[in-house]
Amino acid sequence: MPNNPHEKCYLSCLPSELLLIVAGSLFIKDISAWLQTSRLFRIVLESFLHSKAASEDPVRILKRAAETSQLSLMTRILNNPENSALLSDWRAKDAALVCAASRGQTKAIKLLLEVGVNVNELVDNGSGGKCTALHKAAEHGHLNPANVLIEHGADVNASDSFGRTVLEVAAWTGQLQMARFLLIRGADIQAKNLIAHAAESTNVDLMRFLLDRGAQINGGQCRGQPALVWATLDRNHAALRLLLERGADPNEVGYGWAMAPLHSAVQQVDIVAARLLLAHGADVNLLDTRDHVPLHLAVDGKDAGREELVRLLLERGADVFAKAECAALPIDYARDWGTKEVADMVQEAMEKAQMEYKGEETLSYATQVQRSKADEG
Repeated sequence: MPNNPHEKCYLSCLPSELLLIVAGSLFIKDISAWLQTSRLFRIVLESFLHSKAASEDPVRILKRAAETSQLSLMTRILNNPENSALLSDWRAKDAALVCAASRGQTKAIKLLLEVGVNVNELVDNGSGGKCTALHKAAEHGHLNPANVLIEHGADVNASDSFGRTVLEVAAWTGQLQMARFLLIRGADIQAKNLIAHAAESTNVDLMRFLLDRGAQINGGQCRGQPALVWATLDRNHAALRLLLERGADPNEVGYGWAMAPLHSAVQQVDIVAARLLLAHGADVNLLDTRDHVPLHLAVDGKDAGREELVRLLLERGADVFAKAECAALPIDYARDWGTKEVADMVQEAMEKAQMEYKGEETLSYATQVQRSKADEG
């Protein structure tokens, strides 16, 4: 494939026979890209691709042609009776529709719909799952292709193989205009994981738009993590403030190997996020799915800012005797992985807590003795 104008000029001077020899050494995707660069290359290489499809892989070439809206090549492949069984067995037409939707190729979409493609078929999305063509159009913000698909019966509330609705996929990639469009076309604003997907996108305007229209703020996850965790992972303070102001639960923990929002903020050594979460009721001693309290994570490292973070947690009542699933105390993490200053701070807090505990025991014993003497009198 020519990479610059000089290469393109040189290749255009070659006889067609030599161009075909060059094309024969390339991958299908490179040939498809090459023929987009000029009318001459298109004339020569479309026929080459068609013959390659007839002899080698019509399924793959049809998908490549759909991605680049090579309508004449698509028509020749689809109309070739020798390809019909293979295209049906591999659901190639359905896969080609998803490819066209992913690239926003409206003309290719219309052509495939005219030959009877199943607009709601779940096909391989290239990421280990399956989705509909509308999911792909929504993911990439292709409004016109999405409209064409819906006009031809695409289910605006269809779920992909990961359980994500079309609107959730649009939110996941931060597509505000697509979200507006989908809601107009009947998408369900109550999709459980909608706000968590929007939070991963970091698009605060999108999150505000969805919340203003009644999206659920609690109970949903994206890849196992709730919305507040995504906001803290991205150090997105605007998103964090918005979610907390709208009532997001600062103590919501996801599933799998998951953290609560305060754990995430501490892990990022984000003192601003930690203060925000604590101010909105985050539990300083909440356990994550590995029985860590935030203090375990705060002492584990030598980044700048950890001393201030540890001091904040201790002031708010962090449990210095909390045990992780491996039975380790925060002091163990501090000594093994943290700084001497942080370890000394935690050690001092432990000694203070022990003294207070002994003082309370002594006071309790003295009170019991006094009561006993009073009873005897």
